[in-house]
Amino acid sequence: MSDPVSTPETPRSRRKFRLGMRWKLLLAFGLGFTVVFAVVAVWVLRFTTNTASSRVHTTLESITTGGAATIDGDVFERLVAEPAVPTVGAVYPASAGFLAGQTVTADSEWPASADYWAHVAELVRIRNINPDAQPYSVTVAADGSLNFVASFAAGGYPAKGDKPDGVRFLQSLDSLATAAKTQAKMKAGLTTVSFDNYVDAYGDWVSAFSPIKDHTGKVVGIFAVDYPLTYVDQVRSSALRLLYPLFGVAYLVLLAVVVYLSGWLTRRLGRLSNATQLIADGDYEVDLSDIATSTFSDEMSDLALAFDIMKERVGSRERTLVRQVQVLKVEIDEVNRRKAVEEITDSDFFSDLTAKVGLLRAKVKAEDDAEAAALAAKLGADHA
Repeated sequence: MSDPVSTPETPRSRRKFRLGMRWKLLLAFGLGFTVVFAVVAVWVLRFTTNTASSRVHTTLESITTGGAATIDGDVFERLVAEPAVPTVGAVYPASAGFLAGQTVTADSEWPASADYWAHVAELVRIRNINPDAQPYSVTVAADGSLNFVASFAAGGYPAKGDKPDGVRFLQSLDSLATAAKTQAKMKAGLTTVSFDNYVDAYGDWVSAFSPIKDHTGKVVGIFAVDYPLTYVDQVRSSALRLLYPLFGVAYLVLLAVVVYLSGWLTRRLGRLSNATQLIADGDYEVDLSDIATSTFSDEMSDLALAFDIMKERVGSRERTLVRQVQVLKVEIDEVNRRKAVEEITDSDFFSDLTAKVGLLRAKVKAEDDAEAAALAAKLGADHA
């Protein structure tokens, strides 16, 4: 039993997966658009975030410098010299809000000093101008440590008239585990406006610090404002809400354009591919003029024109080759015929046959001559 003959493997039969040029273009451009849009989105988000942060810093600097200028530095200097513990039996002034008229006891945490509540009122006024701001004041002790003086919340929190809240008078910043970096930023606020960002359980914040000065220009304390970064988050969220639909629509439109253009391009390429396959199969009458002709000549037109020229040349050469093969075949047949005749005539059998044919011809000729002579003699006798 003979072995089965397998079909030769061709490049086309080896291809298990075919991804058309159109889809390759769509995939490439889609990936490119994705990268570009991602870069643009990151840049836009950074730009909007930085712009919003810069605006917050500008606003906060204005609040801090303006607020520090409204604080009476002489009253502040006199206030920080008072004892941290209020005198038992003292009566809270009318400006003390919720505590007004009450008597200081051993458990009281808030000063009864009129200067303290006047300073708190200044902080509350600054808070009322910008409700997002949380102003407070800090003093530097003789040993260089930082202590809180007052907070706007001492005027009543969350609303005016409520119980005092917030940091206590001359409470150390170390009691709140305030980071050394923040304390350094605060001390920098003794000479100029400084900023510090931090995060706590209530969110992201930015703080600004500015010097409090008395009537002579001497720095007597630090005015500070904590400001929530919710505005920056809102701007970032608004930018995202705008970018998502905008980029989504632009992405779809660009992909639709790519699909259309790739279809137009691959349609011509497909026609050229089909035509070249016909040429490869031996059809040299394929018309490539509609592909090679274009209003604006391009690489596809040049390729079609090159294939058209190749088709004509290959077709001409094949026709010439066919004619030459036919002539050569006739010549080969004639040579083979002559060779066969020579082989026959040169054989012993043919020589013997030729000799016998010669003898037979001679015998027949002799008999014919004898019959002719006899006939002539008979005719002569009859004539006589």
